[in-house]
Amino acid sequence: MRWGQAPFADKVPADYHQRIMHISLPLVPVAMLAATDAVPGMGPPLTAGNSVSICIEPTSTAEADRMFAALAALAAGGAVVMPLQNTFWGAYYGQCTDRFGVQWMFNYTLPKPTGG
Repeated sequence: MRWGQAPFADKVPADYHQRIMHISLPLVPVAMLAATDAVPGMGPPLTAGNSVSICIEPTSTAEADRMFAALAALAAGGAVVMPLQNTFWGAYYGQCTDRFGVQWMFNYTLPKPTGG
């Protein structure tokens, strides 16, 4: 997915519209390598140490809620970057940073609607 495909693309500088918002490379059934191009003003400034995030793929929204809450309880001094919520890319997603500056992403892919 490219930055220009996002519903908020009007807030992204035009010269970033063709850059990567999200790309993933499945490695094994339980691991994936994902990447994005950093866009100025879309998230914290890029500095050494914050260019990597740990992404957890829970098996349900309930598990995502439980894991997110547990990490928040352990991460006193951290911050919620984006609360868990349904997203335009079809996932229940949230992001936080723990007290050590480690970025955590929780991404549960929502089931696709069936029928019509």
